[in-house]
Amino acid sequence: MSKFILMWMAVYFLFCFPSLKAQGEQKGEKKHQLTINGKALVYMPPASENAEGPSLMAGVGVKYDFTEHLSAELCGEWTSYKVPQGIKTLIPITASLIYNFLPSASPFQTYVGGGLGLYLSNIEGVNSSTFGYHVLIGLGWSPKGDFYLKCEAKYAIPDYKEPSAGGLSIGGGISGSMSTTF
Repeated sequence: MSKFILMWMAVYFLFCFPSLKAQGEQKGEKKHQLTINGKALVYMPPASENAEGPSLMAGVGVKYDFTEHLSAELCGEWTSYKVPQGIKTLIPITASLIYNFLPSASPFQTYVGGGLGLYLSNIEGVNSSTFGYHVLIGLGWSPKGDFYLKCEAKYAIPDYKEPSAGGLSIGGGISGSMSTTF
């Protein structure tokens, strides 16, 4: 059932968002913007986990621009890596508030942000979930209007009760191919 809903949402974003954008541009209205993005990162687990090196992390996000400088992003990511107890799968679901220093007319973005998240993990069939927080910094470049290439570093503390157990993710992604204003 959930695969059906995700597939329906993907089709909706692919076909309906471009038409909504075109309607707003024809009217010449100033609108807020919603962007869908994808990213690939290298995740460095906390030293306290004794993990065997960094792992690849993949993620998708939805970002809403309130103003040309302030936005919010909801993001889901996934990674899996080896720890002494076995294979650990980590799925952070995070909400961030992001401040972009440059005006939206600039082809570059430099931004900082932070937020809260739900961190789901599984080690050899044992599930757990914690609440944590993160900070991030990034740089983006837009060669064409709504299409962005970006690099980002995020330091996350998956459990607010253990602030010394943070992990760093560094990577980049593509965003904007499915953005619209409304």
